[in-house]
Amino acid sequence: MKINTFYDLFHKKSGVTKKIIDSNSFTYFYIIKSLHFPLLNLRKKCKILDIGCGVGTISFYLAKNNAEVIGVDISKKAISFANKSAKILGIDNVHFICGTIDRVAKKRFDVVVCTEVLEHIDNDKMFINTISSILQKNGYLILSTPIKEIFLYKYHFYDNFDKSVGHLRRYDVSELRRLLEKNKLKVVSVTRVESVLRSILFTTRLKKVSKYIFFARLLNAFDGFLGKFLGFSNVIILAKKI
Repeated sequence: MKINTFYDLFHKKSGVTKKIIDSNSFTYFYIIKSLHFPLLNLRKKCKILDIGCGVGTISFYLAKNNAEVIGVDISKKAISFANKSAKILGIDNVHFICGTIDRVAKKRFDVVVCTEVLEHIDNDKMFINTISSILQKNGYLILSTPIKEIFLYKYHFYDNFDKSVGHLRRYDVSELRRLLEKNKLKVVSVTRVESVLRSILFTTRLKKVSKYIFFARLLNAFDGFLGKFLGFSNVIILAKKI
């Protein structure tokens, strides 16, 4: 099956976005926190590329915060939903492109957001090299991807899930650091996230807890506590182009 067909099928149950996420979002809780630093430290109307934007969830959040956003994704279905959502939400400072980052290789960005994408890429080394080339000097990369550190990984807990969503690999944090630094991307911060509770919720698609904000916050806090002992399944890295 071709990769774009795979992700069109993946987005089959997606739909238009009628509300922009905020800091109470259970699914995007950690990603939103990671976005605050570059948004506060860069000039207003900074240019941001959202790689693997899907239906535009993060792109719309960034656009709401006065960024000029381009979202790129290989799924025609996802991009179609994103464009429809932009009209519904009345957002005109976001533009969506169907394809790979090669479509924007000649542009330059202040921030590149790459959440849950790297693990899907065949040639991850070339991919990171391209990201580095399109970042302005002193620009930021926000990268999130699955890692191997949580104890559940050793017992093959994620095998079926990774296969079903198209993951080609999981990483060691040291491996990611080397990959980034070889491409002029200095690691500023490393945040390990998603321990046992959140992992079970997402891999089994039991996200109904996200409707209960107070409970969700307690779950996030307890999940972070457990992670100190049981490990985390994901990492968010902030890197700066030097």
